[in-house]
Amino acid sequence: MKIISKNINKIVILLLIGIFAILSFKKIYSSDTLVPNLEPYPDSLYYSVPAWNFVHGNGFVMKTQNTIIKQQTPPLYGIYLTPFFALFKDARSFYFANMILAVASIIFFVLIIETMFVGKGLYKAVLIFFLGFFLVTNFYFYTIPQLLMAEPITIFLVTLGIYLFVSKPTILKTLIAGQIGFLLILVKLSNLPYGILLTIMFFTKYFSTKYLKTFLISFGVGIVYFLIYIFKSKLLFNHKNLQGGSDFNFNHLKQGLTVYARTLFGKAGIRYLWFTEKFVPTIVVCLSILGFIVGVLKAPNRKVSLFFLIFIFIVVLFMSFFVVQDLRYIIAILPIYLASMGYLIQTVSLKINDSFAILFMLIVIILSLFLKSQGYKENERAIITF
Repeated sequence: MKIISKNINKIVILLLIGIFAILSFKKIYSSDTLVPNLEPYPDSLYYSVPAWNFVHGNGFVMKTQNTIIKQQTPPLYGIYLTPFFALFKDARSFYFANMILAVASIIFFVLIIETMFVGKGLYKAVLIFFLGFFLVTNFYFYTIPQLLMAEPITIFLVTLGIYLFVSKPTILKTLIAGQIGFLLILVKLSNLPYGILLTIMFFTKYFSTKYLKTFLISFGVGIVYFLIYIFKSKLLFNHKNLQGGSDFNFNHLKQGLTVYARTLFGKAGIRYLWFTEKFVPTIVVCLSILGFIVGVLKAPNRKVSLFFLIFIFIVVLFMSFFVVQDLRYIIAILPIYLASMGYLIQTVSLKINDSFAILFMLIVIILSLFLKSQGYKENERAIITF
């Protein structure tokens, strides 16, 4: 029992990873999943073709049958895929690459919970499981590994960034923090608000500390290689999504804000490619809103809570200018959205007791699983698999 008690948080992490693995498991070499389709086109081609060509000695370019076209996406996700293509000799190995990113996101999400919230023993373990459960059972979180898209690496980098923000600084963490913003934009251009917001958050964190110089040096290095890439690749020159100003325009703001607001409040209607499931169950919406309110009202939590609220608002505002409203543009706010529930649970624990908080969390999980009103589809229970 002492061994279990001592390692209970690690056991919870393994349990969460196990649940995620079961929900996201796909037979990638069969035709009854989306993996062999290399969906969605044409985005998947821009991520996979340069990596595939590089592995086969043809350079990191968009090339086929001696025809080369201009690359429309930054290279980081393709670079990440390259060793998997080289090892497995199969483009479908992107699924394994995405699974690793998702597992890493789960681990850093747990570290965020451990860092942000007080408590110990069984209560802390149940809190980690409670918040982690709604991450790993989120329909989109366990569905996207089968898609050849950059969302898994975006979620990972944002989750890593949030962990670096809430955790105690070290030289290594500070060096990584200086790179996060650039890495996000080098995944895809629409990650710009994520990169800028995290960079601002890091700057405020390190401003009056001995780590500021380290952060600025790392940030300066990032500026250099980022600008070198932008100018050498000519990525922004005649980019198909930057021509004419129709794809990103003030005229889309009202509709975009309306759609994304409904999404954050648990309403159906927004699309993620061809999926139309809800972003989160209604019960999660209620607990997250209450969590943010509690977080803002309580002095020890106020700064982080306000940063998180501003983060979500700015991301949604920026994405609302796009002509298409798609959940994949805001999916990376999911860890922040879910973590906010912890403020409410922590208050219950401190105001009443740990046992009541544990009972409350277990009841919420049970209700979320068995009430059809809490599903991602209307009149369906929460867990959906394909």
